[in-house]
Amino acid sequence: MADGNKVYVVPATLEAWKTKLGTVNSEALDVIKEFREETNSIDNYLRGEFSDSYVEMVNSLMDSAINSHNSMKNIEVLIQNVVNTVEKE
Repeated sequence: MADGNKVYVVPATLEAWKTKLGTVNSEALDVIKEFREETNSIDNYLRGEFSDSYVEMVNSLMDSAINSHNSMKNIEVLIQNVVNTVEKE
């Protein structure tokens, strides 16, 4: 609930959200790992500059996704970032 420039958070809700977010992040990181493994095996099917460029591009994208999910692991920092963003708008 927001009141002007203040944000009120119910601790129990925050803890529940932290647990759920942790589960979502873990599952997402598992999917990213599987996707990366499949992508890195592309040389079993294709070879050459296209294959190398594709693998490099996808791995870069996966690095970005992993970094984003790792950033969400610290719920307190995530909440503060949300609050800061809301205050700027």
